[in-house]
Amino acid sequence: MKKFFCGIAIALGMVSCSQKGAEQSSNCSSIEVAGLGKVKPTFAYYDFRKDSIGCEIAGFSAREDFGRWSCSDTMSVSVKGEPLSEYTVKFKLNIFACEKHKQSVVDVYVNGEKLDQWTLFGETAKFVSLRKDQIAADGSALIQLVALDAMSPMECSGVPDERKLSFYISDVTLFGYKAE
Repeated sequence: MKKFFCGIAIALGMVSCSQKGAEQSSNCSSIEVAGLGKVKPTFAYYDFRKDSIGCEIAGFSAREDFGRWSCSDTMSVSVKGEPLSEYTVKFKLNIFACEKHKQSVVDVYVNGEKLDQWTLFGETAKFVSLRKDQIAADGSALIQLVALDAMSPMECSGVPDERKLSFYISDVTLFGYKAE
């Protein structure tokens, strides 16, 4: 039941606090949730198809119409939510695919701690849930994505491009709550 009310609070917060670009919902007021008390929603959207994403990234290519390619073995995305909150980060991504590269395996780290391993087969959404102790005092978290099988277009199909590609990200959405 607690998760149900948290979900409602988050949904209400996103409706009432959603803003364009990568702006945070830190200006939003708290919502009263039965069993939890006052809950402050947190929401951010990072569009990798834009020139200015709104978060710090490393290991990605320049912007293209669909997003940004991973172009090294290790990529990082620094997101920021409400301090002392818990939040989930949703990645919308797709793999670099060819006959020799039909899937991609990616290790996921948060602030140096391995949390997951993703096997990607095509366009998908992947989630990382962060606990309070994984989030810095300012609400930020550094998510590292380590591609275990990146391949260049040259290796894949003879296209003269030496970048090591594994996947591309089109957007990242952060949503969560802070019980006050």
